[in-house]
Amino acid sequence: MNSNHGSAAEAFVLAERSGVDSRKLLQALSGRPASSVMLQIRGKIMADHEYEEKIGGIRLFSGLLSKIAQRASEQGDFRLLNTANDEYQEAAAGEYRDYDIAALVEHISDRVEREKKA
Repeated sequence: MNSNHGSAAEAFVLAERSGVDSRKLLQALSGRPASSVMLQIRGKIMADHEYEEKIGGIRLFSGLLSKIAQRASEQGDFRLLNTANDEYQEAAAGEYRDYDIAALVEHISDRVEREKKA
């Protein structure tokens, strides 16, 4: 679940930074094997950048993910989980922490822009 949100958010950011309308990306993915229930529920929100503040939001999800990652580390090296956890922890400390997890798009876009300038 965590990597699904993150992958979708990165796909929208990459599309937009490449000049592709994110709504067209969503349309291209819909009904295809690359689609998912998460994309069906949050894809339009991500593409339209219309996020709602939610009790918990990214911050709540990042707390749950942190606990999962901690337990998983006792079993071995789960790299995708660790990468997603790092991204969510950073997002939970940022300005979108109280928004729906679809706002991860904004966090990733901001991070990519900061890293590009560095």
